[in-house]
Amino acid sequence: MKSFNINNYATVTLTEFGAKVYNARYDDIIMPEKYNPAKVEAGHVLRAQLWSLFQDFGPHISLGMVNPFEGCIMMFDMKDFEE
Repeated sequence: MKSFNINNYATVTLTEFGAKVYNARYDDIIMPEKYNPAKVEAGHVLRAQLWSLFQDFGPHISLGMVNPFEGCIMMFDMKDFEE
């Protein structure tokens, strides 16, 4: 069995729903517009630490729900796996 540190990076391609979730993550924070992150669209390839993907998308992933990632696929760099 191999292990993977959640501080390592994963890459996903966002669906329309995934882009909506990602764009809404700072909606409850009041800050000047110039500090808001750029909006993304469906098909955007997102590379982030695994814990960050859990934080942003975890509440939106469950059986029977619309998937935020195309094909339910997360990609990892094989060099990040340890024996």
